[in-house]
Amino acid sequence: MNSKKTSLLELSIGTIFAVLALTTVPLADAKPNGAGQPDLVATLTSFDGSTSNAQGHAWLWFNDDENPTEISYKIVLNKIDVNDNPGKGLDELLTKVHVHFAPGGVHMPMHLFNVIGPNDDADLKIAGNTIRGNWDPSDIDEDWMHHMHHSSKPLDAVLPNGQTILEALCSGNTDFNIHTDVNGGGAIRGVIQANSDACDSI
Repeated sequence: MNSKKTSLLELSIGTIFAVLALTTVPLADAKPNGAGQPDLVATLTSFDGSTSNAQGHAWLWFNDDENPTEISYKIVLNKIDVNDNPGKGLDELLTKVHVHFAPGGVHMPMHLFNVIGPNDDADLKIAGNTIRGNWDPSDIDEDWMHHMHHSSKPLDAVLPNGQTILEALCSGNTDFNIHTDVNGGGAIRGVIQANSDACDSI
């Protein structure tokens, strides 16, 4: 076999191994970046006291199904100016986004995690009407015990109902609250619900 054919054969074998290596990457490796089935979901709609006609959806992914310490999220909002981009005919400007304690689906003032305001998520990214980020230990306020209403907390923090934040997320006891300049107390909200088997072991 001449050297040209040998080189082609080696190249072909190398390509096959490279393709195999790429196709055997487990889905879990991509999961924290918002790929695959979300572990938690929320449908965001108007509620009593809000004048908003906006809507939205939120999806959340655990970094580890058995022992989550971080949660990636993606939020898509419609009919709200997410990126302070006037001229698009949108009536409301996004001001804050929080995850709240909501026992039994009833919204409470206690913040569990701040996406936007008063302290933004360190991994916050906004593009168009989409918000992405990652709830991780870098976002935790060490003084959260003294600021129960306005700070981010670790997933194992215990809430007034005796659940950890992680347990509350998986059992419908948390919600997203989307604030705007027109609806300062909240324009749209949605209870966070389990959407995968990951919550079964929590």
